[in-house]
Amino acid sequence: MRNLRSAIFNRLAQRIGHLLAYLGEPMLSHQSWMRPGVGPARLAPARAISHFPAPVLVVGGTGGHSTPAAETRALHAAAAGTKALWLLPGFGHAAVGTGWTDHYREQVRALSPRTLGDLRTEPLAPPAPMARGR
Repeated sequence: MRNLRSAIFNRLAQRIGHLLAYLGEPMLSHQSWMRPGVGPARLAPARAISHFPAPVLVVGGTGGHSTPAAETRALHAAAAGTKALWLLPGFGHAAVGTGWTDHYREQVRALSPRTLGDLRTEPLAPPAPMARGR
């Protein structure tokens, strides 16, 4: 996702078509001033990841319209430093989270020797659930 506006446009377009998404996106995007308190241009993952100093594994799917594979590739391209891209064939944006498999762990382990040392000897556990709410 380039920014909040493109994410909202993509989601609207898949539900109500491109013309109505073009008209409706600004109304929804500019609500970010009221909700997180910043303008939609500041909610830009590609810009943020370009300043992120740690290694990054960008995971996306090729089967979704909410976050197209081209946007996932652009996010990977914007990442600074050590990075890897893993596109899951046929997966949509939401389904990518179900990919916690042995193959996923191997993707992380392949990135780690360049960044964290060799993780092949240590088990890689699933991440802890994130807290909900503000």
